[in-house]
Amino acid sequence: MNKKLLLLFILSFLIVSVNLFADGYKIKVKINGVSDTIAYLGNHYGDKKYAIDTTVIDKNGVGVFQGNKNLEGGIYLVLLPSRGMTYFELLVDNDQDFYLETDTINFVEHMKVSGSVENKLFYEFQNKMVKLQEKGMELQKLLQKVKDNKDSTKIVKDQLQKLTEEKDEYWNKLITDKPKAMLAVMLKAMQDPVMPEFDIPKNCTNPDSLKRAKTYFYNKDHYFDNIDFTDSRILRTPIFHNKLDTYMKKMILQHPDTIIKEGDRLVKFSEPDTNMFRYMLVYMLGYYEKTKIMGMDKVFVFFGENYYLTDKAYWADSSLKAKIAERVIALKPNLMGQKAPNIKLETIDGKPISLWDVKADYTILYFYEPSCGHCKKVTPKLLETYHKYKKHNVEVFAIFTQHDRKEWQGYIDKHKLDWINVYDKYNYSNFRTKYDIYSTPVMYMLNDKKEIIAKRLDFEQIDEMLKRLLGLTDEEENKDDGEKKTE
Repeated sequence: MNKKLLLLFILSFLIVSVNLFADGYKIKVKINGVSDTIAYLGNHYGDKKYAIDTTVIDKNGVGVFQGNKNLEGGIYLVLLPSRGMTYFELLVDNDQDFYLETDTINFVEHMKVSGSVENKLFYEFQNKMVKLQEKGMELQKLLQKVKDNKDSTKIVKDQLQKLTEEKDEYWNKLITDKPKAMLAVMLKAMQDPVMPEFDIPKNCTNPDSLKRAKTYFYNKDHYFDNIDFTDSRILRTPIFHNKLDTYMKKMILQHPDTIIKEGDRLVKFSEPDTNMFRYMLVYMLGYYEKTKIMGMDKVFVFFGENYYLTDKAYWADSSLKAKIAERVIALKPNLMGQKAPNIKLETIDGKPISLWDVKADYTILYFYEPSCGHCKKVTPKLLETYHKYKKHNVEVFAIFTQHDRKEWQGYIDKHKLDWINVYDKYNYSNFRTKYDIYSTPVMYMLNDKKEIIAKRLDFEQIDEMLKRLLGLTDEEENKDDGEKKTE
């Protein structure tokens, strides 16, 4: 072989090698009906969508999204801001150099794919589902028309059953043919657990109730059987977040201990995959911030203390960890279910009194200041409630959070506050830290053991809660009101 031929061979080999091992993506799109505009490439992530690239669609409707780093697998979107942010979806997995052509009349139905087997199957799947859905809707309409004819009803129901079987068979084939492919992972994740036949004893007095209970617990225990917590591609679809949200907010008991137990179990499933692990922990920590259910700060404390403050949350920098540590320190002493921190304060005449020494079936801790606008509205209403339930051994431990004794005395006298009035003249009790007091008013409810049974209550909740705790009926409550008016 002469030197020129050898050089050409080497150059050819190098070019092929570069193409074989090059990283990056190249997604060329042609959208008939669109020209001279901008398009975005985005992706799903949890319950949100993010734009990650942009391109110019030329006069022929052609644009190219290109980058020198491979995209993570998932469902991506081509968004058209000039058309009201309409979009069509595509799959990104192993094939990252491909061509899509469609039009604005029907993105999915008219889609042509080149260079991506995955997307070819994806669009075939979508079109197949549209046809099955249309056929199903036709049969449902027909079923309504023939509902009074027993034989015709049976025929239509049989056709609907066959349609369901056709759909299931099609899905199962896509899943089993290439189980690791993005489409298969998605379809499997969308499937609910198959319920077994439950053994119901013949002597069971309420078989329907027992079956419902067994169905619930089986579904709860197997709800994530079709999710691989070590495959973070599922994060870049709307499927996983929706399932997680449904499970955490609707399927399990909305009690902090249950949330912690189930949430921690799912976090541990995700530990082998760093992306899934991060997503799960961020979700669990954020649960406390988003929910309005009382007592969920315990969830924040658990995940903050056991993961972020033990350096398991590898992505958390020192600033974030410091903020989490600050909130954990503020919340941990006053979690619902545990005994309220004792505080020893002074009455208006300078006598010391301890919270734990207050003898009452229920104690309302009320942190306030006279100049607080909201406190001015709450205090008279709370006083009225106190007088209403005082005879049921309910006490108010009202803490003036400032230091102006003269202002405090004037406020007590003006409003005739005959509950336990206390303040901390020299800040010895550290009540702000113990009860996380950074604004006013704040109200806690304690039982006879001084355990926190409710916290940060709105005034409207106080009356209803006391009525429920004391087991008072509307008739008894009205009687109390009548007696008060008579007096």
